[in-house]
Amino acid sequence: MPLGSEEIEIDSLIVKIASRCNLDCDYCYIYHGQDRSWESMPFRMPDAVVEGLIDAVTFLCAQQEGAPLVAFHGGEPLLFGLAAFDSLVTRIEEQAPRARMTVQSNGTIYNSTLEAILKKHRSSLSFSLSVDGLQEENDRHRVDRRGASRFRKIRETIERARDAQVLDSILMVVDLKNSPDRILEFMHWAGAPQYDLLLPDGDRQSLPPMMDSLDACQAAKWVLDFSALYCRDRRPFGVRMLDDIIERLLLEKQGLPRPSSGKVRVDLTVDTNGEIKLVDTLRINRSGADFAGGFKISRAGIDAALCSAELRDFLRTRDDVAPECENCRHFGKCGGGYMQHRWDGESYRNPSVYCSDYKQVFGVFERALT
Repeated sequence: MPLGSEEIEIDSLIVKIASRCNLDCDYCYIYHGQDRSWESMPFRMPDAVVEGLIDAVTFLCAQQEGAPLVAFHGGEPLLFGLAAFDSLVTRIEEQAPRARMTVQSNGTIYNSTLEAILKKHRSSLSFSLSVDGLQEENDRHRVDRRGASRFRKIRETIERARDAQVLDSILMVVDLKNSPDRILEFMHWAGAPQYDLLLPDGDRQSLPPMMDSLDACQAAKWVLDFSALYCRDRRPFGVRMLDDIIERLLLEKQGLPRPSSGKVRVDLTVDTNGEIKLVDTLRINRSGADFAGGFKISRAGIDAALCSAELRDFLRTRDDVAPECENCRHFGKCGGGYMQHRWDGESYRNPSVYCSDYKQVFGVFERALT
């Protein structure tokens, strides 16, 4: 879809097939964010919405140069039901064979039925877990709704998925209380080929829980301590945060541009009621921050959302960074940071809450690569 002289393509379609969760992670941007719209959502995606979703994915795969990633989220997406999940993936495979799919699970629902589903769809569906480390580290934030640990089941899931060769990645949220060497120990034990380290969400009016001030660089210290261990280690796995930094620095050092398709890339969310939303992490900032025009998922609905004034306003706001970001020598590496981390209560035209951390980390990596 055109935006001025450029075309918009959906990079990821984040699909909420279940709106509730059996864990109560205290940093969750859905259940502990500013937006409470999840409370009015259907518990699971109704059949009529599923039909619209399949129609929209088929349309996107036919229209776009790059096939979108369909990321099944929740809540806990496997609360959708394993038979229904298998049917949904099968139908997308049949009607949109170019589509790439992934499911992001908390690891509390795993059995022989799910394992068979993951093996059956191995060529099109990847399996990722959200786990923050070994039991002590994971249970700091990721407990069930009664406050009890579920790590025994999560450990079993990791072991079974790893042994079945269906474990593709693990997403981990950084807590500064967690020792970097313990996190590296967990990565070796878990045996996933890829790990995604995420800094906790927050914005300029409500700082991330571990941050004392915008210039304290507490996150940078943790990342650099972990990096020193990771780079010395004989590791059979990747850590995307660090690998991305190294790739960008090496491209910059060689004077090469980052690979680009020339398209404007955007992530959209589909709630269980079928409403198309902007990227769902904006819900930490304010209620309704992810509104995209109120369109429902279908071939016509996704087309309308891509042409909507709300999406164009979002893209302009996303790309309208603070002047100090535009003039910063590190801008090509961080792009101003995640949009949700730039909110100050009135505007997104601010540096990220992690700006000082980024600068320190980039500086250390630059010196290491010279």
